[in-house]
Amino acid sequence: MKTLTFTFLTLLAFATPASAQLHGINLSGGEFKDVEGGTLIPRPADVQAYYNAGFRLFRFPLKASHFDRSDATAKWIAVANACIALDVPCIFDRHEYKWPAAAEQVAFWVKVRNRLPKSDLIQFDIMNEPKGFNDPVLTSDWDQWARDSRLIIHRLRAAGVTNRIWLEYPGWSGIDRFSHAAKALKRQGNIDDPLRRTGIQAHRYADKDGSGTSTYCDSKKMSSHFGIFARQVHELGMPALVGEAAFGKTKGCEEIATAWLAEMKAGIPNLYGVTWWGGGRAWSPKYFYKISPLPNAYTRRLTGH
Repeated sequence: MKTLTFTFLTLLAFATPASAQLHGINLSGGEFKDVEGGTLIPRPADVQAYYNAGFRLFRFPLKASHFDRSDATAKWIAVANACIALDVPCIFDRHEYKWPAAAEQVAFWVKVRNRLPKSDLIQFDIMNEPKGFNDPVLTSDWDQWARDSRLIIHRLRAAGVTNRIWLEYPGWSGIDRFSHAAKALKRQGNIDDPLRRTGIQAHRYADKDGSGTSTYCDSKKMSSHFGIFARQVHELGMPALVGEAAFGKTKGCEEIATAWLAEMKAGIPNLYGVTWWGGGRAWSPKYFYKISPLPNAYTRRLTGH
């Protein structure tokens, strides 16, 4: 989403059975502006509360600057340890809407790998909704993204980073735009992760422009398109993830929510999981995508019950 996001994070694995998809949540706070010290970074107690509500996959938006400060870094280490203690996968998402040079991105994630606890449960989302591609020769955003992404993954593996990695793509990572990313990957030689631990992440919102900035739902969004996306990613030999997804609470949203959740309940092959957007104590109770950690009928539906 462009400014507000509801994460329906889908962690995918090769040949992931439909029944194994994870139901997750985004815990916001770390991505908020002007909070460099990480005042609103989720706490271990927040992770525990949403775990108790039934969520089994977490995505944590953050700023790169946090890992230049010992106070903020310590908070993220505590969050990672909470995930490990609960035995749940957690995705650390660089939520900055840009596309730095490949060398800078590699250096950042090597630094994060070195500072967070070592565990297969700790996963990386390279960049949220990337934009700002500026190669003067390879002028297609899609092709620069595909070329650079392949380079970043191979350099990270060469540096000893073994964590599962999720790639988002141009066009706000919109689920309906993935066909452009797929074509670019084919032109640029695909990712070919030597560890086969890289997947693709998409976002899906029910408002008219798919930005996740409106509480109103578009009747044309009755299909989640999760299954279509997961099949397209599978054709490239990678798992699929829906990292952000949400619907509002106005007329028409209930029907869309029911349809999306029914698709998930029926099972979507190659869909690793989903993290809904709207979790975290940083959000105001008035925020239209707010998800409370208190167990209720709504959270039971979002967690697959």
